[in-house]
Amino acid sequence: MVLSTSWKGVEAISEELRRILGRKLQVIEQQAGTGFKFLSEEFLGNPASVLVGTRTFWTGVSFEGFSCVVTVVEKMPFPSPGDAIVGAKNDAANARRPGSGFGEVSLPIALRQIEQGVGRAIRTERDLALVMVPDPRLNPNDENKKSYHRDFRNSIPNMPTVDKAGALAWVSEIARLAKLDEEAEEAEPEIETEEEDQGRAMIFEDVA
Repeated sequence: MVLSTSWKGVEAISEELRRILGRKLQVIEQQAGTGFKFLSEEFLGNPASVLVGTRTFWTGVSFEGFSCVVTVVEKMPFPSPGDAIVGAKNDAANARRPGSGFGEVSLPIALRQIEQGVGRAIRTERDLALVMVPDPRLNPNDENKKSYHRDFRNSIPNMPTVDKAGALAWVSEIARLAKLDEEAEEAEPEIETEEEDQGRAMIFEDVA
């Protein structure tokens, strides 16, 4: 699942995924007016699919088990500059202490939002997932990193950070466990393995 911060982002990401993936995976693109329930059911009904959504899917959705093993958060979800309420709060904070609006208002809002977005990856103790955040501002190894990259890491669950090779290896491991899980269910629905008892996720930040 890919979580974008805007409708424009959803459209651009969906178009690029279709170009790259071709017919390998179905790209389910959220569009204005499309039912939330309909898109969720379509995504759950096709294991070979990618759901690209905006704010609606950052919260209130639960894809448990192996139905959503990779969650991509496009970028830090700062509130829109045109949001009147956020603007008023920023102005009030800056009036009290010049330059404090971003740290006191915009940043906490974005951190809460990204915490919820990353939380789509792990919903139960049995879930396994890879989280990707291709925002160079949040990568401590990128020259364009911002000071709030530390706030970002502190706001999400404690996840090991992996590079590209580690990310691919982790996805392969999840695929292996998913196959074992499917085989176990076919043989005896109540079987659970020790590996499946712990919810685990890794975060991929290497955007170079």
